Amino acid sequence: MPYGMDLSCTDSVEVSRYVAGVELVGQALYRRLITPRGTLPGGAEAQAYGIDLPGLIGSIPTESMLASLPSRIKNECLKDPRVQSVSVLIEVSGTLLVEISIAIDVTLQNDGETFTLQVLASAVSAKFIGVFQS
Repeated sequence: MPYGMDLSCTDSVEVSRYVAGVELVGQALYRRLITPRGTLPGGAEAQAYGIDLPGLIGSIPTESMLASLPSRIKNECLKDPRVQSVSVLIEVSGTLLVEISIAIDVTLQNDGETFTLQVLASAVSAKFIGVFQS
């Protein structure tokens, strides 16, 4: 297993479930997207971890924020050394409570394995939909 094995963890740790491979990397990327920047203890790398999707969406979803969202997601995902390339597609729905469906196509280092991470986010929450191998 080139990417290791660990306990499953999207919004909380599942002590009875292990994940490996693309599922492990996908969950790690999801946590990067939901973690508020600067909240992890540690050095400079920990302080630059995360983008807080619900916080971004809740900070008045303007056209410029929505236009910059794919590049912000891509840049955050590329910080993971296991990731070679990322493509992000967002779809916005809703009027009062904006909800954003995010599909992140990821190519991994080493063997070039690919998968799509799907996330649903709003100003109040983010939801891990899943990791789907290409």
